[in-house]
Amino acid sequence: MRKQIGIVGNLSGDVFGVGVKYMQFASQFGDVHILTQDSPIMDLDLLILKGGADIPPSSYGGLLGYLIYRGDPSLESFDEEKLPQYIKQGTPIFGICRGMQYINVLFGGDLKQHIWLHPTSSQDHRDDLVHSVYGDNILSFKVNSFHHQAVGRVDKSFNIILRSSDCVEAIRHKTLPISCVQWHPEEINDKYSIGEVNRLLGVDNL
Repeated sequence: MRKQIGIVGNLSGDVFGVGVKYMQFASQFGDVHILTQDSPIMDLDLLILKGGADIPPSSYGGLLGYLIYRGDPSLESFDEEKLPQYIKQGTPIFGICRGMQYINVLFGGDLKQHIWLHPTSSQDHRDDLVHSVYGDNILSFKVNSFHHQAVGRVDKSFNIILRSSDCVEAIRHKTLPISCVQWHPEEINDKYSIGEVNRLLGVDNL
């Protein structure tokens, strides 16, 4: 039986959904369901939290800074109402960019509201590999990058798996099936992210 993969959609203009690259990335692991804030809680093999707008500083006790961009009510509603239920039922979760940031906030960590001089991929070439990440027992490799916010204080329930020169780049919960990355694997389909998703799914990597 194919794995059941949920990915949280959002509103962009007058369209609600998920981008093609996210769908391509998620569909290699199973059948994909686009979730809304109104979707019932499903029996999923994996929930993917994708990138998106800034997270309200109030959610981690921060003051509103000058470089906070507009939020996304549809994602925020899912975060507040549905995500805790998926965590409670033990659904494996893979967070991407904003998804990683919110997971850290939800468990008690906080964010850097704006990071300066962090390398950024071109909007015309979103697969540009612009900086390296590294960790214990993991060879350094290069990733793309599209974020101006980053994980600050990491909640103690997570291990930091990968860093760059100025950011936390990957975290993994110590006991729950939750793994997150700061870059965008839907654009580069990197081996680390594929490996983490397969680990969450209980699938051996080829």
